[in-house]
Amino acid sequence: MKTVGTLLVALMISLFFGGAAEAETLTVGYTTYTPFVIEDKSGRLTGYDIDLLEQLGNYLGVDFEYVRVDRDKRFDRLISGEFDMMIGGVSVTNGREQRFDFSYPYFNAGLTVMVRNEKSPVLNWDVGRLVMYFVLYVIFMAHVFYLTEKRHQANMGSYLRGTYESSYFVLVTSATVGYGDITPKTAFGKFCTIIMMITGIAFFTIMVGQITSNIINSDINTTIHSAADLKDQKIATLAGTTSEAALQKYGADLVLVQEEADAFDLLATMQVDGVVFDAPGLLYKEMNDKTGRFATLHFIFDKQYYGLALKDESPFTEDINRALLLMEENGITGGLNQKWFGRSEL
Repeated sequence: MKTVGTLLVALMISLFFGGAAEAETLTVGYTTYTPFVIEDKSGRLTGYDIDLLEQLGNYLGVDFEYVRVDRDKRFDRLISGEFDMMIGGVSVTNGREQRFDFSYPYFNAGLTVMVRNEKSPVLNWDVGRLVMYFVLYVIFMAHVFYLTEKRHQANMGSYLRGTYESSYFVLVTSATVGYGDITPKTAFGKFCTIIMMITGIAFFTIMVGQITSNIINSDINTTIHSAADLKDQKIATLAGTTSEAALQKYGADLVLVQEEADAFDLLATMQVDGVVFDAPGLLYKEMNDKTGRFATLHFIFDKQYYGLALKDESPFTEDINRALLLMEENGITGGLNQKWFGRSEL
């Protein structure tokens, strides 16, 4: 059965892609974009898109010749016909579809933010403010208790001794410990003790909650927790990309670069507050960065799709779309997802 299935797939390919097979080599423009197109020092190309085209070439029966192109000129050169298609994490947008063709989307992505992996202090100003309020509360309640009980307590002779003993009573009562060595004698003193118990429970609950929250969130020290927080933040991104347009929409203070590495250098040297790229690229960067300098925030915004960009009215668009659909049905796309991102579905 497996042999029959393979023969049927081969027959479908030969029927679908006979027109595309006439072109032995397609010229592909690329810009580096980790992990979709990675170029080492020797010029060797690897990455998700490179693997995708290798499989696509097998289905179409064609070879690919790669041409590096500047990011800000890539679409103009595609439109002028210098190459047949463009790769490198190219997002499908309405504006771009007016200028050239796109293949069937092969990758579902979105934008996210990478920041410096700085630890937030557990004992920060929020905790300090709560401690300050509690100290003021103890001082106030100690004086109230002292003035109420000083004539009825044997160990509250002088002001200093009386406020000291009263402070001790407020603390142990607020903590709901209550050793019983000091007890209220008057009705108002008993009322104050009830107030201490209730407010003490509230104070300690809030304080423990704040410290616990700080411990949980101490891995990343940032004021960016959603796309709305990008307003007025200094953010680096690639010029001429959908990230640039999205950040303008959210009111970020943009720093535009031509290469990914430049953005990460700006982040490492504290010249920007964050870097915004497509989520898969940043997740791959974090997963493979052994220095631990950067962290990707846990939210994605402006969902988008990647496609192969082709010349307007390209004769290869229909055949490429059929091949991509077959590759998805046969699990090849899922295998690429597993290889580059650790899971078959994204």
